[in-house]
This record gives sequence, structure tokens and C-alpha cells, in this order.
Amino acid sequence: MTPHEPDEGITLISAKEAADRLNISTKTLRAHVRDGALPCVLVGRGEKRKHYAFDPADVDAFIRAHKHFEAPKVIPTSRRRSKLPKYSIPSLDDVRAELERRKANKKKT
Repeated sequence: MTPHEPDEGITLISAKEAADRLNISTKTLRAHVRDGALPCVLVGRGEKRKHYAFDPADVDAFIRAHKHFEAPKVIPTSRRRSKLPKYSIPSLDDVRAELERRKANKKKT
């Protein structure tokens, strides 16, 4: 078979059928085609909006290529401690005492 000869016995599915099979919109399907992630066959003669047909084997291959398995979350056995010093918020009495101390030091000098 050469690249210009059609495959024997392949039944193409429409863009709507391919989108339904992938559980996506036809707009998203066209974006995958535009990105080169999903091969298609251009059918029809539309200039503004091309009409696509898809080989079911290509749609299945797209599904296999985009399968994602979520890795189990790892629970840390120990927590890392922050290297930043911890500061506490001073009480109002502590602030007043510090201000009084500063005023007293200014008067002495």
C-alpha cells in the first residue's frame, strides 16, 4: 500500500462520533487535530470550516497515548521544620514598656 491508496475495509467515523467517543466537544476535537495530536481525514470541500473524518483506530490510539494514572499521594513520615525564626506577637503591655524604656534612654542622653 502506498500513502495515496486508501486502506481497504476502514470505516471512518464523523467528528461528532469521535468527539462523543472521547467525551469532548467537537471544538476541542478540532483543537487536537490542529495541534497534530489526532490524525484525521479531510472530507468535503469546506474552506472556512473543514469537515473531518476519523479512523476509529486513530481515536483509540489517541486514548491510549493520553491515559493518565494518578500516583498515590505520599504522606511524609516527618515534617520539615522551617529554618526561619519564629516570632511571637508582643502584648500591648510589652510594647508600652519598650516605649517607656526608649523615652527614658533618650532623656538620659
